[in-house]
Amino acid sequence: MKISDFLINNNVGNVLEKDIIISDRFKDEDGKFLPFKIRNITADEIDDINRLVGDNKSLADIHVVANCCVEPNFKSVELQNHYGVTSASDLVKKVLLVGEVNTLSVEVLRLSGYGTPFDDLIEYAKKH
Repeated sequence: MKISDFLINNNVGNVLEKDIIISDRFKDEDGKFLPFKIRNITADEIDDINRLVGDNKSLADIHVVANCCVEPNFKSVELQNHYGVTSASDLVKKVLLVGEVNTLSVEVLRLSGYGTPFDDLIEYAKKH
């Protein structure tokens, strides 16, 4: 079987989601860990983030999380208003620790098929 035959016979989507526990800071009233739900990042989103932040890895991680976190939805105006911010990236910076942002960003990239850090993706995008 060829890969094209496989793709014709199987409806392979390109939106993947995953729950991830990133910290012991996020627990419900019973002490149960609350997972974050992330999705994979698209090639267009990587291009947009690369244009927006250049070589600034920490800022890139923030934008990856802001774009690819399904729950909580950092794009939620209600959530942004609650924390007194006006953008998803500002909300990420307001509620997450730097290490938590990095953990989520790395997991988004892994879910997207990458086994390399975002710096390597930026370099790859610049060359192609």
